[in-house]
Amino acid sequence: MSASIAHEFKNSIATIVGYAQMSKTETDVNTLHNYAGEIHKESQALSNMVTDFLNFAKPVLPYMYEIDLVELLDSVIGDLKSRRPGRYDVQFHSSGKAIVPCDATLMRQSFINLLINATEALGEKGTISVTVEAPEERNHVRVVVQDTGHGIPEHLVSKIFFPFFTTKAHGTGLGLSLVQKIVLAHNGRIEVQSAEGAGTSFTITLPKI
Repeated sequence: MSASIAHEFKNSIATIVGYAQMSKTETDVNTLHNYAGEIHKESQALSNMVTDFLNFAKPVLPYMYEIDLVELLDSVIGDLKSRRPGRYDVQFHSSGKAIVPCDATLMRQSFINLLINATEALGEKGTISVTVEAPEERNHVRVVVQDTGHGIPEHLVSKIFFPFFTTKAHGTGLGLSLVQKIVLAHNGRIEVQSAEGAGTSFTITLPKI
């Protein structure tokens, strides 16, 4: 685990150093602009890795109060579109009164992680569907995040919540582990269904007020 993380850091740092060295002798403005873009991209990747480590290492201690998940998710989806512009479509559906006891900051983070994961699975374009189900007769709320991406190979599905497990060329493998950690701290559960070529669906179940 430590070797793979060190490898990620070394790759990003080597890229930054390489472009910085070339910038010393480059005189073309457009080329320098491209170099700056690559340095910024790798710096952001390093920042994201550090943030993931810090968030995963600290204990999850939710500050619970009543939250409307429909309002929270509507805000999260708007945030996603500004963070990850692209040709994908996000469909949002809800039914019932989705009031749950939760820490809005932590739950927002878990939904953002799931949605960013979905955009990465889509590639160039596709559809993400977010559905909130809160039937009055049930004592829980379900949130389903589904994408039409490439899906997860069957033999890897059981491993995706393991800390530091990732199939991506770049990444810490902590995003989904953190989502699970947050959901469990809210007395909830998270399940995944996936098929190669057909997409992936994550279902979060949380107790109602």
